[in-house]
Amino acid sequence: MAASGLLSSPSLVSICDKSFIKPSTLTPSTLRLHKLSFVDQSVSNMYIPVALFYPKPQREESNNSNLSHIADLLQTSLSQTLVSYYPYAGILRDNATAECNDMGAEFLSVKINCPMSEILNHPHATDAESIVFPKDLPWKNNYEGGNLLVVQLSKFDCGGIAISACLSHKIGDGCSVINFLNHWANVTRDRRFVVPSPRFVGDSILSSTSLSQTLVSYYPYAGILRDNATVECNDMGAEFLSVKINCPMSEILNHPHATDAESIVFPKDLPWKNNYEG
Repeated sequence: MAASGLLSSPSLVSICDKSFIKPSTLTPSTLRLHKLSFVDQSVSNMYIPVALFYPKPQREESNNSNLSHIADLLQTSLSQTLVSYYPYAGILRDNATAECNDMGAEFLSVKINCPMSEILNHPHATDAESIVFPKDLPWKNNYEGGNLLVVQLSKFDCGGIAISACLSHKIGDGCSVINFLNHWANVTRDRRFVVPSPRFVGDSILSSTSLSQTLVSYYPYAGILRDNATVECNDMGAEFLSVKINCPMSEILNHPHATDAESIVFPKDLPWKNNYEG
């Protein structure tokens, strides 16, 4: 199949199964509502996508390569892992709250009708690799159905597999995703593995109301300068901006002109202005 026509082929991906994996133990009622921090509320409802590719082992038992057998192993271990990572099995009630209702994570098993090498060596590999995710999902702002975790197991013609996962950024960051994948892998290898309970601090550290409450005591910061001698404490409020910087942190911290580069984390020119407009 020509490289240009590979991704557009309607027969390239065949969905074999779609199911919802619930935690193996019900989430206690005391943990049913997970309040998001002020920072989490400011993050768009996007996913953190991860894909892992595994070539076919040179030696394997025939049953171990069966798609349904692999899916069963992963689903069982995922169910156990979700007991500790229970918010991922819920839904977003609103922008401030995740409802940990054990709805489950979505799990798809698909067959990709080409060898893995055609995807990894594709001239547009980044676009080609997206085929191991549910269509368009990693780049959607919200997933219809509200799932906070979506997994896809893909098997290629050559016998290799790919495991992809899309985890809601509102529930956890990149470090949380790495820990989740490591713990899920450990349970898959050994069902006796005890998954450490991550600490979902939510709004206990930086709540949506904590800044507002702090300003009650530091009320002049919520006002304006009337003149050079007077601050008008009119509760106008503190300005809070959320931005995305499209480069790694290391590029800023290791920049030859680090002092200038680090200014990017401030509103433009603000620290050096004599007064802030507004």
